[in-house]
Amino acid sequence: LFYLSNVLNYYLRNDGSEKRAGFGAVTGNLCDISFNFILVLGLGMGTAGAALATALGQIITISIYLPGFFLEDHVLHFVRPLPGWFVKALSMLRAGLATSIQYLYQMIFFLICNNLVMRMGGETGVAVFDILQNTSYLILYLYEGTARAMQPILSTYHGERNEPGKGTLVHIGFGGGILTGGVMILLVALWPAGICTLFGVTGSAAEPLAYVALRIYVIGAFFAGLNILLCNYFQACEQEKYSFLVETLRGAVILLPATLFCSRLGVNGFWWLFPVTEIVSAVPAILLFALMLKHSSENQGGISDARVFRRTILSTNTDVGAASSDLEVFCEKWGATFRQQYTVMMTVEELGLAILQYGFQGRTDGYIQITVVALEDGDFELHLRDDALTFDPFSMETSRMSSDEDAHIDTIGVHMIKSRAKDFFYRRYQGFNSLVVKI
Repeated sequence: LFYLSNVLNYYLRNDGSEKRAGFGAVTGNLCDISFNFILVLGLGMGTAGAALATALGQIITISIYLPGFFLEDHVLHFVRPLPGWFVKALSMLRAGLATSIQYLYQMIFFLICNNLVMRMGGETGVAVFDILQNTSYLILYLYEGTARAMQPILSTYHGERNEPGKGTLVHIGFGGGILTGGVMILLVALWPAGICTLFGVTGSAAEPLAYVALRIYVIGAFFAGLNILLCNYFQACEQEKYSFLVETLRGAVILLPATLFCSRLGVNGFWWLFPVTEIVSAVPAILLFALMLKHSSENQGGISDARVFRRTILSTNTDVGAASSDLEVFCEKWGATFRQQYTVMMTVEELGLAILQYGFQGRTDGYIQITVVALEDGDFELHLRDDALTFDPFSMETSRMSSDEDAHIDTIGVHMIKSRAKDFFYRRYQGFNSLVVKI
């Protein structure tokens, strides 16, 4: 159930159904907690009740996910593999492995830790370890949720070489995540009895040990959340190596030796492995983050700021001619061929005018952000981002050459852009249309 739930959640998030994914995850977790109260505390079912509550929570989550998988329109589709698919698959695996490697490390850690705790504290120790794990979910899900919401927006800004936008998002996202996570950490530290009651160990032999373990754990929980936020930041900014390094440190290189060392401190001192691991792992993560900020202040993601063209067109404007003229000068400056100049300008004019005329529908507070990056290899990367209605010009059937003057866009122009572009990508996320065309 957990595997299926996670696969469907990630699929929906990447398929433009992030609201359904978020609603399903929150609803399932709330039901899990509610069933714990009913089955464990109300009916006295103990461990069996906790297990049943978890299963029911996942079943409810999956029931919410499945209609989005089978019944709704999709951005992602199954297609016949194209030539070179294996190399592309390995490239995607490399990007995703940077953060997903944590689950492999967790499996190894659970096997080792359960064995050690059983030897030191018997069933009482294992019960306390289980309470810590469940408490970590309550705290770290707040950081995970913040990181997941930030990641696609960060990657969009990173592609646009929009360092001010990234900085603003980091301040808001990191601040919000740290604040909400900090409130939960403070609650656990001040009221461990409530956590013990929630997981049904009140009055048992495990309760005194759980108090000690919870208060030790929360010392490192803040740094664990910070590591989560930084790892997702690294991945969104195409620094998978940094993310992989931090996840490997906190999931294996530091965690496993710390686990073995702390096992010598007895069942009360064993729990220091969590703050030790997270604090030591946070040091290189913070240093790498500072290095990236310094690098970003010097250039925009490896590209000097002079090679980036930016214009903002308000929805009250009906002409993109001025931006197109400035763009022509920019392209000439960076050695664009005549074909590239023509394609870039046509893309901005055709798509920009269509969005202005049909996307905003009389709104006066909308805008289109145009960003063109002159890449070092001679290509030009065009980014169009707007807050108009959902509008993907490349999804139009270009074979239907419409002569209707009121059509959203000249399909012949779209056909020419598609045929001349090296690559193009569209995504609708959080009320914004993002379009990337490489020429």
